[in-house]
Amino acid sequence: MPHNAGMSRSTRLWLVVAGLIGMSGVAASFLAFHLYPEGSLGQRFESRESVTVPLSEGVPQMIWVRQGDHGFATVTCEVDAPGEVMTERVLPEYGIDELTDDDGVRWRGLAVVEVAPTGTYEVTCPTDNREGAMLSIGDPPRFRGIPERYVAPALPVVPGVLGGALALVIGALTLLRSRRGLADAHRRSSL
Repeated sequence: MPHNAGMSRSTRLWLVVAGLIGMSGVAASFLAFHLYPEGSLGQRFESRESVTVPLSEGVPQMIWVRQGDHGFATVTCEVDAPGEVMTERVLPEYGIDELTDDDGVRWRGLAVVEVAPTGTYEVTCPTDNREGAMLSIGDPPRFRGIPERYVAPALPVVPGVLGGALALVIGALTLLRSRRGLADAHRRSSL
């Protein structure tokens, strides 16, 4: 029985599986980079004011400070609440938690606030700067800190690499099988 040099049904199936794995990696990478990668600005207020904002339990919010003429103002925020407030100070010297608004103005994360229970909270952010500072309460970046910012978005690439490697292995095995089959056919014909 002569050897068929084309791909077998199982080889084609494995190539399809490898392609699907690779495409899922590309899709996951796209989603990781494009769904709220930098955070967002919300309600804006001056540092000289107190602002009352609705905050939800289990939904962290970032307090952002706008870059002024002399850089970023030094601001410390306090959240007055009827419930439990957890405030995590952000380390702005890394420059990780920053975003640029539609006008090209830079904003830096000051603190991430989480509350329990859901309710209305009063936020006060005094500054020693005479000019004051513009602040905003909005969504934090999806990936925060050095490890999360650089490692987490790269993780979805792993399926793409695995799918590509699987496709290469399948292709190499198919090539070896077809060459072996051709060599066997040549040997048989020369007898």
